Amino acid sequence: DLHSFPTRRSSDLEIETALQYLHEADADVVTYGWLRCDENGNCWETMSENYEVLVDPENILYRVLTNYSSCGGGYPWNKLWKTAALKRIQLFDQQLCYFEDLEWCVRMLLQINRLVVCPKCLYCYSVHPLSVSNIDKNKETKEISYHQAMERILDNLRGFPRLSTWIENKYHPEIINGILFAIKNGYTKLYRYLLGRFYFSKAKIKAACWISVKMKTRYYFINLLF
Repeated sequence: DLHSFPTRRSSDLEIETALQYLHEADADVVTYGWLRCDENGNCWETMSENYEVLVDPENILYRVLTNYSSCGGGYPWNKLWKTAALKRIQLFDQQLCYFEDLEWCVRMLLQINRLVVCPKCLYCYSVHPLSVSNIDKNKETKEISYHQAMERILDNLRGFPRLSTWIENKYHPEIINGILFAIKNGYTKLYRYLLGRFYFSKAKIKAACWISVKMKTRYYFINLLF
């Protein structure tokens, strides 16, 4: 009763290792480290130093959102699942073309009962220079998709007030920076989209005590312009 996302360079032995960790912990999902390799053959290894069995979704999400290398990060490809766990959630939001993996992982982590962290490198991730993530051709579309993903993540975290407030505090300044970025680059669609988000969130931004003086200045600048 298992399912694995495609692991292009995971050997049978590595999959067996992941299965062993999954069974022994009686977990819904096992996450493991990866080797990231570019087109020039340069490789970097990322993995947890410790074996962990985690059952607190809020703690797991906090760690993932603060550090993409923690708890397996917000990626689908370095995880092995029980199909029973996968059936509890919907798969990728096909309306998103960027950050769709993190948005999906947040929904996933909210539904599982137990996650086990395997402190071994079991996956090789090959970076393609012409992949969607690495080309600027559709930069405006990707920026919009990023903000849409963040909106969905915020919506899904409403049941965790402390975590929801924390991610709002981190994300709201990016709306301000995004508007200025859109103006600078002439991204009309992004500008209009974020302006709507700005008006929706500006009361929270204005009242926030965490925001920097620099960000407050940018806030008042945008508010005066529009």
